[in-house]
Amino acid sequence: MTQIEAAIKNASEKIERVTQAHHARLLKEHIDLSIEIHKELIPLLNNLTRDENRNGQTVKVVRSSRTHEEWEAVFSVINMAAGPIVQLICEGLYLQAYCIVRQVLEGIAQLHHIRHGTRQITKAPQINHLDEALRRIYSPLSQGAHIATHDAAQIQAPSASGMESTLAFLPHGISLIPCYSLELSRDLLEIHLALRRLLLSHLQEHGSHL
Repeated sequence: MTQIEAAIKNASEKIERVTQAHHARLLKEHIDLSIEIHKELIPLLNNLTRDENRNGQTVKVVRSSRTHEEWEAVFSVINMAAGPIVQLICEGLYLQAYCIVRQVLEGIAQLHHIRHGTRQITKAPQINHLDEALRRIYSPLSQGAHIATHDAAQIQAPSASGMESTLAFLPHGISLIPCYSLELSRDLLEIHLALRRLLLSHLQEHGSHL
């Protein structure tokens, strides 16, 4: 590990402690939502067959639904990302979190399209059916994910303000290690929680259609 890599790791560990202290309520809500999602998953796990009546007898048949198979694959990808998103936010790696949060938002949009038979594999999913608050954040998330502007890059790699004493800077004053942002970490956690709540509602609907 290089000196800079060690400095990044050390800074992220400090940011994580501060984030956990400042956002204990939001992080607890994340845990509670994950528990709720797990409860909804329990009756679905390894439930690969369904009952079917044949000539007056109930037999087990393997589930076969391309729509449900595609839906479950997208759900699984989204659900796996929950822990990494929170960890990235807690470590001050905000733009990396932006990338995955944006993918989750698009994935939730895809769940809707798969359910309604409107998925288009050559285009980004339409988000018009999402509520206004989520539609509004899509553009900022995209700008952050693409590092489309200098302002987007400075979300995670800010210029020196004259207040820092332990950060490493490049010749034009850009920080080489992550810097904590109270507002940004809060906003990202709140967006993440909104998407988790929406994912839970999609899962509940899916379970009711099996």
